Amino acid sequence: MIERVRAFCGTALNGRWKGVYSNQQGVLIVPHIGTTACFVEALDTAYGVTRVNIRAPILLQLKESPELYGVVAFSNVNHSFGAIMLTIENDLANLDFDYSILGEDVTAERLNFFVEYVVRTSVQLAHELRPAFGGRTVYEA
Repeated sequence: MIERVRAFCGTALNGRWKGVYSNQQGVLIVPHIGTTACFVEALDTAYGVTRVNIRAPILLQLKESPELYGVVAFSNVNHSFGAIMLTIENDLANLDFDYSILGEDVTAERLNFFVEYVVRTSVQLAHELRPAFGGRTVYEA
């Protein structure tokens, strides 16, 4: 199932976006959408279904702070779909905007809608959060 979903996602993304490619782990990458990129990954879950995770970095290389954790904890109620995710890498924080759909339910229209939604939200959040937290975007404008 996962290979079928991954192949379908690749075809759907290539039909809408330029320069889509796959990394060694099979993650599909839509590069250069505004100041970010979008990562689309098909994953098998413990529940026997395939999940399609759609993620776009917001800001990279941030210093950890209680205020930053507060943004992650409290801003997620403002989004109809998706959530801000925080990861720590080399003692610096990275913020991503993330949303998942079921692989069984994926259509080209739905996938491309959510890629655009996740990217637009990520770019908007970078614009709002960067003055307070610094960091950088994937592609500096």
